Amino acid sequence: MEPLTEKQIVQAITQIMKNGQQPSIARIRRFLGRGSNSTIGGVLKKWHAVRPNQDGDVNIFEQPLPPPKPKQKTTKELFESLAEGIAEIKAEFERQRNEKADMYDMLEKAISTMTETALRGVTAPVQDVKSDADLANRIRELENARQAAEARAARAEADLAEMKAKIKKIQGSEPKC
Repeated sequence: MEPLTEKQIVQAITQIMKNGQQPSIARIRRFLGRGSNSTIGGVLKKWHAVRPNQDGDVNIFEQPLPPPKPKQKTTKELFESLAEGIAEIKAEFERQRNEKADMYDMLEKAISTMTETALRGVTAPVQDVKSDADLANRIRELENARQAAEARAARAEADLAEMKAKIKKIQGSEPKC
């Protein structure tokens, strides 16, 4: 036996209405002699949505169906969604915390390098000077060492400024929990 079609169910509804009765799943099933609750109920729901005219005649196949209702989330689904969101926030917070710790480590290293550079420039070893040529060579060496130290200090200061800017930027974008 072939399954019922929507058209057969609508014809049954129309006939039941012509007999002066309101259509129901049970009446439609008795009228047709077969059909499941879900099949008949689905068509009956569509029929009620488009409300037939005075005669009870309606062609549900030409009427637009109402938009489907959005699926409601269960409590379990809501909690799972919340848990996922919290886990994402925690992961982002931890990533930013680690990034900030790395920045502080880099800052400490830059400060240490600057301190070492400054100390090397102050404590340059003194050699015995025996002649004017030795003195001139030593002055050139010291001048070169001073220029190199100044260049290293300038690089370290630039690195320090960059690290401070990065730390300030991270602190400004830290998530609020």
